[in-house]
Amino acid sequence: PVGIRAGQQIRLRGLGEAGIRGAAAGDLIVTVRVREHDFLHREGDDLHCKSTVSLTQAALGADLKVCGLIEDNEVHVPAGTQHGDTVRLKGRGMPRWGGSGRGDLIVHLGLEVPKKLTKRQKELLTELATEFGDETRAQKSTLDKLKDWLRG
Repeated sequence: PVGIRAGQQIRLRGLGEAGIRGAAAGDLIVTVRVREHDFLHREGDDLHCKSTVSLTQAALGADLKVCGLIEDNEVHVPAGTQHGDTVRLKGRGMPRWGGSGRGDLIVHLGLEVPKKLTKRQKELLTELATEFGDETRAQKSTLDKLKDWLRG
């Protein structure tokens, strides 16, 4: 049945073993096992998935496609998104068991920082870091600062 969860049981009356000496057949009890999905994780009626965004997508905002239960879903990532933020798509999760409606699809966003940069990309990021007032050179550790202080 739609919306059934792993571990739930279904009783099928009269479909079990035949009764002794002509008695009616017993009930067949089926325990449901649900196979894990490659990209979606279920919690109740809600589905969870992970998606990565680039540095520029997180800063400026973007529209992404993420996989859903039946079809891909369009997700709006707002400007200023941080690593670990979530976006909730109402009604895009599992159908509710014994009721109407659906759970939500919750997209967990991770920031993907490039491992290699071109010379131009480094220049642009350095310029941006200067604009933000970020220190890009290696800073001394607390231990190194303490050693410097003790030396006078």
